[in-house]
Amino acid sequence: MRADRLLSLLLLLQAHGRLSASNLAGRLEVSRRTIYRDVDALGVAGVPIRAEPGAGGGIELMEGWRTDLTGLTEPEVESLLTAAPGPALESALGKVAAALPGEPGRRVARMRERLLVDSEGWGRRAVAPIHLRAVQDAVFADRRLRLAYRRAEADLVVRLVDPLGLVLKAGTWYLLGLVDGQQRVFRLSRVVSAEALGEAARRPPGFDLARAWRDQTADWGSGRSDYHVRLRAEGAGRALLLRVAGDRVTDAGDSASVRLGFPAREAAAAFLASFGAAVEVVEPPELRVELARLGLELATLYGPRERYFERRQVREAIAWAEAGGIAVHRNFDSYDGTRSPRGFRMDKPFLHVIGLRAQLADWGRRYGLRPEWIQPEKRRPVAHYDVFGEFAQRLIERLREP
Repeated sequence: MRADRLLSLLLLLQAHGRLSASNLAGRLEVSRRTIYRDVDALGVAGVPIRAEPGAGGGIELMEGWRTDLTGLTEPEVESLLTAAPGPALESALGKVAAALPGEPGRRVARMRERLLVDSEGWGRRAVAPIHLRAVQDAVFADRRLRLAYRRAEADLVVRLVDPLGLVLKAGTWYLLGLVDGQQRVFRLSRVVSAEALGEAARRPPGFDLARAWRDQTADWGSGRSDYHVRLRAEGAGRALLLRVAGDRVTDAGDSASVRLGFPAREAAAAFLASFGAAVEVVEPPELRVELARLGLELATLYGPRERYFERRQVREAIAWAEAGGIAVHRNFDSYDGTRSPRGFRMDKPFLHVIGLRAQLADWGRRYGLRPEWIQPEKRRPVAHYDVFGEFAQRLIERLREP
């Protein structure tokens, strides 16, 4: 709108003094001709403004003249109150700076040129929740809300909420409200739908949002690092761990040993599993067990597909293995009770686990089988493990179709 642009032009000159037409055109994203037309319009309206041509010229207000009007639009006021980043906040801060007289205004302008606050975290893009505006409107208008909300357990619930206030915590929006008279916190990124109702919200007399938020979240930060983990990490793995772990690191030291703190074992396992073999958990031992379990699940999900074959399905088993799968083939039990070349007692059932050598070695590592135990298949690109006894029976029961 032209009125908004005229006000912005006026406040820019008030804040910075003489500016060239090209400078103003760039700031306001218009042409130089438009700037000169706006200068004429301000002059006609009684604003003491002048434009001097030439290399040293420019556009400026009469010395000592200023307006106390900041001209903040509604989105700009809201952005100041909520500290929501974006063009509206930048514009609002510029107008506030322009409204300050003399040296304070110039000092604020210098600070804005030399200070940038970027609240967006590394590795993630800050996106306002879809229903932020609807919830915000209901909060400011004291209207009851009907929220469809996805809880941490992933189940969807519908709640009638008397909104009490919005909180922006470390880049994440939360709604504090009453549900059946009980105070609750809702993370806005989990809101599936938000509908403002016609009825007024119930708000306790003298409600203090800051105090209520402190009381509600007092125990959220407690015990966040009660589960301590000692790791062994060197080289690139250590550098990656220290860069990503952030404030989870409790002791880095100068050696390969690193200590981290987590709220619970599950959180530690989920985080450390993402590093694969780049770091090794030294203690506690139960975390090693949990990571081994997760590794087995991932290997089962993403590794070669296993399939069980009966004795007569030899060709099918070989074809499956040559295609990249793991063929668990039932063999004859005539070896029952004998000893293998490595001294193991071969109790029935007796299986050949067949696959391409590299994939078979990976499969064997999941179950503690050594690669040197792999035996070649004559005139075929595949190889096999001899598997027998209780372990073989468990494989059969897991893979055999009902």
